Amino acid sequence: MLSTTICARWRLSATTTIGARCLPLALLCLSIVLPRPALADKTSFDGLRVHRQWVMGTMLTIAIEVPRGRSAERLLQGAFSQVSEWDRLLSTFKVNSDLSRLNRQAGKGWLSVDRRVFEYLRRSIADARRTKGAFDITVGALTVLGRRPRPSDARRRAALALVGSRSIELASPNRVRLTRVGMRLDPGGNGKGVALDSVVAYLRKNGVRRAFIDFGGSSFYGLGAPKGRTGWPVLLTDAKKKPWRVVLLADRGLSMSHSAQQTSPGHVRYHIIDPRSGKRIHVWRAVALICKTATEADVLSTSLVVDPGLRAVLRREYPACAAIVFTTQGVAIEPSLRPRIVVPRR
Repeated sequence: MLSTTICARWRLSATTTIGARCLPLALLCLSIVLPRPALADKTSFDGLRVHRQWVMGTMLTIAIEVPRGRSAERLLQGAFSQVSEWDRLLSTFKVNSDLSRLNRQAGKGWLSVDRRVFEYLRRSIADARRTKGAFDITVGALTVLGRRPRPSDARRRAALALVGSRSIELASPNRVRLTRVGMRLDPGGNGKGVALDSVVAYLRKNGVRRAFIDFGGSSFYGLGAPKGRTGWPVLLTDAKKKPWRVVLLADRGLSMSHSAQQTSPGHVRYHIIDPRSGKRIHVWRAVALICKTATEADVLSTSLVVDPGLRAVLRREYPACAAIVFTTQGVAIEPSLRPRIVVPRR
């Protein structure tokens, strides 16, 4: 695969890690821009079991070191079932999911939901507040409108009026009410992160000490580190999709968000919507976020694509996270992350 070729031709000029001390770095890289990133250094995965499965509309890859006396098949089955369960609860493409039920019930009264969904919504509301609205799970009305060609300004204003997490009301133990008719919840900004974190929690609970999870080439988690290494190296590419830096993940998640998607040769679609204005982000921008949890990384990568000016706010609200912001003018790196990245060179 292409990412394997890239890693084979590059060597590293430094050693570093995130969440662990510095030791020599293995030439194992993942491209987070190219589709279907590959594990380049197969020897770093000796003894690990790898399984891939299509779930949540994308490919999920899990590589684990199986604890002695445990069944690899059962562990992997249990890990993938965590994601399938969150898909069942959150997917707005499943008519019986809790989020679909809430969307249909918007403006009509209270609804009882799964306790996990209740806590998910509680956290999403808090993240909307902490990101000053750059992330907002109630963006669904704008998302649906954005699928239409050239919606009118009047329709956009009407959809924007339905956005705002303050219109989600929660009542213990698990009752939820969307107060406005037409409101829509959209888990696209944090759903994969929540599911990924549930996989990590499941693996830890079952004694797995080393694992790497690649969720669709945009969300990653490195549990522990490969034997003899200090982390799982991820190769970032710049605005021109050229190899830029390698970051090691040791008990950390990484999420990459882009303002634009290439839908066909020569054609780019800007797909991220600012929940505060209802407008798409019509400039090329990409953000890599490294956090202790995949959920935080998901939320913040989207938020900084929407508004890079929030970096100071997010540094205060999420002190354990670090960001790298890519634009066509250059790259901005959080000072705390500078000692923890590796510069590849020929």
